[in-house]
Amino acid sequence: MKKSEVKRFEEEKHKEKTTTNQRSNEDPSSHLEDFVGADLAGVNIQTVVGDHVGKEKTTTNQRLNEDPSSHLEDFVGADLAGVNIQTVGGDHVGKEKTTTNQRLNEDPSSHLEDFVGADLAERSEETEVEVKQRSEEEKRMDSTNTGLSELATFINNSGHEENHTVKKTLRMLRNLLKKTARESYSLSGKYFFGFPSNELHINLGTGIQLSRGLFRSLRVTQDGLYLNADVMTKCCHQPIHLTQFISNQFVNICVPAKALTYQERSKVEKLITGLEIELTYLPAASAGSWGVPKHRDYNLSKPGLPAAKKAVIKGLSFDPIGLLTFKLAKRGSEVRFVDFFRKQYKRKVTYLHLPAIQIGAGEYVPMEFCRIASGQPYTQRLSEQAFRLSREQAKNFRSASVITPGRRESMIQTMIRIDKEQALKLVNKKISVSDDLTSIEARVLPPPTLKFLNFYNISEEITVTPNEGKWNMFKKKMINGASVTRWTCVNFSTLSPISATKFCQELTKMCRDLGMHIQHITQIISYDPEKIEDALREIHKKTADLQLLIVILPDMTGSYGKIKKICETELGIVSQCIRPGTILERPHLFLPSLALKINIKAGGKNYVLDKHISMVQDTPTIIFGADVTHPTKAEQSSLAAVVASMDWPEISTYRALVSAQTGRREIIEDLYKLDGQGEHTGMIRDHLLAFIRKTNQRPGRLIFFRDGVGETQFGDVLRFELQAIRKACSSIEDFRPKITFVLVQKRHHTRLFPAQADKKDAATGNVLPGTVVDTVICHPRQFDFFLNSHAGVMGTNRSTHYHVLLDENKFSADDLQRLTNDLCYTFAKTTNSVSLVTPVFYAHLAAFRARYYVEDEMSAVHLPTVKDEVKEKMYFC
Repeated sequence: MKKSEVKRFEEEKHKEKTTTNQRSNEDPSSHLEDFVGADLAGVNIQTVVGDHVGKEKTTTNQRLNEDPSSHLEDFVGADLAGVNIQTVGGDHVGKEKTTTNQRLNEDPSSHLEDFVGADLAERSEETEVEVKQRSEEEKRMDSTNTGLSELATFINNSGHEENHTVKKTLRMLRNLLKKTARESYSLSGKYFFGFPSNELHINLGTGIQLSRGLFRSLRVTQDGLYLNADVMTKCCHQPIHLTQFISNQFVNICVPAKALTYQERSKVEKLITGLEIELTYLPAASAGSWGVPKHRDYNLSKPGLPAAKKAVIKGLSFDPIGLLTFKLAKRGSEVRFVDFFRKQYKRKVTYLHLPAIQIGAGEYVPMEFCRIASGQPYTQRLSEQAFRLSREQAKNFRSASVITPGRRESMIQTMIRIDKEQALKLVNKKISVSDDLTSIEARVLPPPTLKFLNFYNISEEITVTPNEGKWNMFKKKMINGASVTRWTCVNFSTLSPISATKFCQELTKMCRDLGMHIQHITQIISYDPEKIEDALREIHKKTADLQLLIVILPDMTGSYGKIKKICETELGIVSQCIRPGTILERPHLFLPSLALKINIKAGGKNYVLDKHISMVQDTPTIIFGADVTHPTKAEQSSLAAVVASMDWPEISTYRALVSAQTGRREIIEDLYKLDGQGEHTGMIRDHLLAFIRKTNQRPGRLIFFRDGVGETQFGDVLRFELQAIRKACSSIEDFRPKITFVLVQKRHHTRLFPAQADKKDAATGNVLPGTVVDTVICHPRQFDFFLNSHAGVMGTNRSTHYHVLLDENKFSADDLQRLTNDLCYTFAKTTNSVSLVTPVFYAHLAAFRARYYVEDEMSAVHLPTVKDEVKEKMYFC
């Protein structure tokens, strides 16, 4: 492959920006217009693969089109981060000040006196206050204008740093985007739901539908300000009447035909509390604010008339609405709720026997006038029984959740076209919106060559080049088969002894065929699944120096974590668990992959890279992967895992260490520390000493891949964790390796779509494995790239974003991308490349395994220690 021309975005190496297919209305030289008049919805990128692979086009869902004609009045009256922004029209020369009469976070009912005749003196005093507030707003606007100028300078000037003002301005613009969506859609996390297009919804029955939501965020890139958009699938409520939804959810509750019993009322209240509803009795354009009545004789806090057309359900009234009354504010007489609605809104309440919907303290509305607002996620447990779905409906749900690349691309464009109309209304139609994708350049890295032993002659090595990220073990043997002479199998399931014995015999044969040296098993032990702990201890006591324990799990789930904890932290046994259903179904299909897992757990190697990794073969190199997992229970602590390669130059065997840390901190605290006696400890030092012990060499290079870090934490992670790594190295005499620190992000929303039919994965329609993007959508200053290293099974691939924060080894961009891609082909327990660089993938598995160790603990700080016999093996695979 011809050496590709890529960019290294470092301060000491400034290069000319790569061009991309520009739209005719774009002005690359523009400054303020680059983001003030930015296209806030054209979210597509078409990438073009470099010349050496033949002009392959791929697309990604990020792009903005600039509209030079738009100015600061785009943000007139915008609610930005809790500030009433007053915008400046015109260009930088003239500053025409414009104000808005909409105050922030105000209660529309606070202007009720405006409709009923406020006192003139009070109005005069309020006017004076308003003038003072606008003076403060003008000061804020000056600050905003400065921020926009700073952002423009940062985008267009390679020497300008991303300072606090730039970050603050970006947050302001992102808040504007969020505000425009909130006006029309339902917010769930970072996604917006409730789009009206029928193709974005699939009816699942019982008042539930599968809906597509839109994510969007502004990003600063090499080519200016871009919008990143993506689509998400989620179960949502259908926008139907509340009574209809309740009847659909409960077979035996006939709403509104009959009154609810106490038990039925409790079930209904639990189901609907928290739902957002639309109040159908309010006219589309009512007097006051969203239909607040003008009549001054009514105490608004008592009848519960909301100040908006939407409200959130707080609960149900205990009595039926036909019995509810409230007192008039001045007259003191009681009025029935149903009479109030008949007089005020000309609406008759028909179902007097139903409880009222509570929307606030003492605020109630009739259930029959409530409609579920669109776009709300369905939060109940997702199961066929809960949904009462037919098998066909359940099948439709699963298939609809998988979105092919072409379908996802089309959905994003559809949602952007819909969203564009709302954005134009809210920003005075000053923003131009593109529906098209924009081209950028990409390359396809070649796969590495893998090395095995010849199936017919184990003294001969053979090589295989993966095809689209895949290969197999047919007529091949492991490069280094482990020797297992002391092993046994325990059966906790209802599987018969004959079936269990037959399975173990087939497993033994498969392991031998693939190159392992494993003895035949002589006896299978069956135990009561209620006595798992006693059984494991008895096996450990009777079988000295047990190398491997095969465990056939109980039929009931929930015992896997207990078995792993006992074997790995108490008994020091390497185990392999198997579900009984897998044995009964088609064991011949999973036996090869099971043998691969057993081999690496027993200390063998399945395959290695043929020519090693050229970028690290000249100098001993240790490669780390680190990850932090946060358990779901809020009271538990975070668990950090660090793995490190223990062989060189193959780089295929890893060792894992795990630690617990207080609080839900993302910074790994146990990389380096001094114990109570002043001794050097920590996971980095422990791994370094193990590497030196196993290879008899000190690594001259240290490459650290760090997962799970958000962009706002980049600085903290680099500052604290890099310092800990350096201290750990300094604690070893005369040891100063060169460090490369790379952050790995999988949780992002950039998707790459192939633009040419002949340049994509034939099975899934995704971009090809090895596709790398390092221009246009990447950071304008720093060195980062997107890599799609895997083929994928279904749906749309999510490429991994690699961000290089430090590179003392001075890798070229091409070398580091090749190194990362090659490592994705060394995940030992599969016969395909993986989407995440292997050491980080292993760290994720190790951290997840540690969660089983603390499930029954009062505090995760007291993390049980993995036994030495297990720690030196790849037990986490």
